[in-house]
Amino acid sequence: MCSSDLWIAGKNETGATITLGLSDQIPHYLFGGWTGSGKTWAMRSALAQLSRDGENRLVLIDAKFGDGLGCLAHLRGLVGPVATDVETARAALSWTVKEMRRRYEASDPISGSAGEHKRVIVAIDEIQELTGKAGDAAATEMIRRLVAQGRGARVHCIIGTQHPTTSAFSDPAIRRNLTGRVALRTEDYKASEVVVGGPSPRADRLLGAGDSYCLTPSATHRAQLAYISQAELVAMSAACPDLDAWPEFDPEAAGILPDEDAGRWQYSGEELAVALVQAHLGNGRTLLVKALDAAGLGKPGSGRAARLLDLGRAAHRWLVANDWQLGEAACLPDSETHTP
Repeated sequence: MCSSDLWIAGKNETGATITLGLSDQIPHYLFGGWTGSGKTWAMRSALAQLSRDGENRLVLIDAKFGDGLGCLAHLRGLVGPVATDVETARAALSWTVKEMRRRYEASDPISGSAGEHKRVIVAIDEIQELTGKAGDAAATEMIRRLVAQGRGARVHCIIGTQHPTTSAFSDPAIRRNLTGRVALRTEDYKASEVVVGGPSPRADRLLGAGDSYCLTPSATHRAQLAYISQAELVAMSAACPDLDAWPEFDPEAAGILPDEDAGRWQYSGEELAVALVQAHLGNGRTLLVKALDAAGLGKPGSGRAARLLDLGRAAHRWLVANDWQLGEAACLPDSETHTP
């Protein structure tokens, strides 16, 4: 493995540094541990270190509404904004699956190598919110594809959960393909079996606060994981994502056909009206989200808000180009100069 593959996980019981990394043998990792175990901090540390190398591109999905990975929103190498809701997670996963497929289609048909591409690392915190019993079927299928097929296209997954149960993954193929494990303290023995991948070692007997087992197919280490403080993480934040918003979710990426509702409006008339007003006022995405929330229409994710704003601006451009007069109180045509 080269340096861009690696991160310092922590130190073992003798004080030796434990280094983990992404490779053909260990393409994906599972981080598991209950509240207070240090699971999210361990993921932040790994991702912050991986972001330092220009070889890596990061896709961050945080099912804790940004509370887990949101502080990494400006790390170098981010492909798009941190996905903090199911809709935006779908869009981010869809982009990644399409990128994986593009790499395979563009690879040398003899060698099958996609190695000339930069590494894409998909990090998902609290995967059970996407793949559990009440999760999203499309997101589950796309995650399954990434962990099953990503290795040859240099697409890797780092997945975290504070509820390591078999039902949290829905599809057992997802868990089987997570060959690297970082097991922090779990609630009980059954959860330990899931995150460790077997009956031993016992993660439910760990001490918490970063005490862990780092497991790869060739070694098991008891380690105290590295900790990067919030202030240090903020100091590392020095770039903007390549994409302002994720492209629309493509059902084909998840291997599904549009359902019978696919032809219906994705946005309500009220949402479109608010977007038009905000476009007329020259406001951006943040103010649009606030206006939607104030109107009782909820707070959309960054991707949905960006698409709504684009629609509002497109409608506003058309109205202006066709000499419709818009007032500040309401976006209505001047009845004296135009007939509907």
